[in-house]
Amino acid sequence: MSKKQSLERLIKAIDAFTNVEGGMLYRNSFALACYLVTKGEIKAAKKLLKCLFDVLGWEKHKTYFFSITDSMEGFAEEYAVEIEANLEINELFEAKA
Repeated sequence: MSKKQSLERLIKAIDAFTNVEGGMLYRNSFALACYLVTKGEIKAAKKLLKCLFDVLGWEKHKTYFFSITDSMEGFAEEYAVEIEANLEINELFEAKA
């Protein structure tokens, strides 16, 4: 398993790509991928991440995005907290317990 990555660079990439309000779509998409991982839907989560990372500029951040993807299974819930998605998305993790 890969080590946990800081999402600071991902948040900066989202902020650079969008305005503050528009960034929630990308934060929520990332958090939903994290949720899918916790439900055992790894393939679906990786497809969602690939789409998100394609939009954000996969080629500019290839190694970093691979590191996040590779470590997702071990750190999905921590990543979901760190990305600061909408409350309703975050509550999915509470309902999972």
